[in-house]
Amino acid sequence: MKKTIPIHAFLVFISAIILMGLFYLPYWSVRQKTIDAFNSEQMVLASQATREIRQFFYTYVKALRFFAFQDSIIHLDKSGWLLMDDF
Repeated sequence: MKKTIPIHAFLVFISAIILMGLFYLPYWSVRQKTIDAFNSEQMVLASQATREIRQFFYTYVKALRFFAFQDSIIHLDKSGWLLMDDF
């Protein structure tokens, strides 16, 4: 009777190890897929943000180039100051 207790404990231990392995493998697969999906979404968001930031600065560069060739801005007369205030 004394030998059956260690054998049962050993079988329970081995069964627990096998079950942990069976549950961990799908978890690891789902975890990797989730991380990969999250990373790809972050790259899409980063590229959209980059595009919008470039567009924002392009709009201001275009407006500043327009102002750079205005005579009222070049000579800094009253209408030039008003244009700069409105901008």
